[in-house]
Amino acid sequence: GGSGRITVMLAAVLVELTGDPFLIAPIGLTTIIAMIVGNFFNHGLYHGLIPLMNLPYLNPIPSELMWVSKVEEVMTYHVVSVKKLLKIRDLEALLKKIEKGDITHNAFPVVAGGDMEGRLAGLITKDRLLDAYHAYQSHDGIKLGFINLWNYMERSPLTVFPHTRLGRAYEVFQKLGMRHMIVTYRAGCVAGMMTRKNFQEYLIKDNAIVARVQAILRGRLARFRYMKKERSMSEAKEVPEIYEKAEKDGKSKTS
Repeated sequence: GGSGRITVMLAAVLVELTGDPFLIAPIGLTTIIAMIVGNFFNHGLYHGLIPLMNLPYLNPIPSELMWVSKVEEVMTYHVVSVKKLLKIRDLEALLKKIEKGDITHNAFPVVAGGDMEGRLAGLITKDRLLDAYHAYQSHDGIKLGFINLWNYMERSPLTVFPHTRLGRAYEVFQKLGMRHMIVTYRAGCVAGMMTRKNFQEYLIKDNAIVARVQAILRGRLARFRYMKKERSMSEAKEVPEIYEKAEKDGKSKTS
C-alpha cells in the first residue's frame, strides 16, 4: 500500500489468502494509512515508472512550478508549417519525409501567405493531408499542380501566446483533451507548438532556477511600477492644492 498505492487490490488479495473476513477492516485501514503516509513523500511505484518509460502522462492539475513558467520556456520551436494553397510537389516531399520517419509530427499548422511566416489559417493532421493528396490524385479534371487545404484543415484551432502562463495552458490542454496547441505571436504568426511531451514536469524542473528568479524579478518590477504609479497619483493630487494655496496667498496679499 505504501509503495504501489494499490489499496483495494492488496486488501482483497490478503483477505483471499487468509480466508478470514474479519480481517477486511484492519487490512483496509492499514493499507489506507500506508497510502496516505506514502503520498506525503513521493508518488506511487507505478506513477514513478511514467517518467522512466518516457510516457507523456498529464496529471489532472498542473504543478505549482507551472504558474511561474511561461509557454515559451518549453514549447517546440521551428515548427514545420504548410501553406493553405499548397503545391503538389511540396506535399509529396512532405509525405515522403513522413514515410521515412524524418518528420514524426502528427499535425501541421496551415499558414496563409506567400511564405511560411504568414498568419495562421488552421491546423491539419497527417491523415487529412493524405486524404487531400488522394482526392487530388483521383480527380479526373484539369490539375493545376496546387491543392487548397481549406476543406481539409481545422479552421479555428485553439492558440496561446508565448508569454501565457504554462499552468493556464496546461489546464486548457488537459480539460479539452487536446493533442496539439499552436503558439502564435500577437500578429497571428506561428511561434511554436505544444504537445503532451512539452508539458512534462521534468522539462520545467530543468528551468526551475531560472523560473524562480524570473518570478522574483517580475514581482519586484510589478511592485516598483505600483509604487511609481502611486507616487505619480499623489503628486497629481498635490499640484492643484499648491495652486489653490498660491491663489489664496495672492488674494490675501492684495487685500
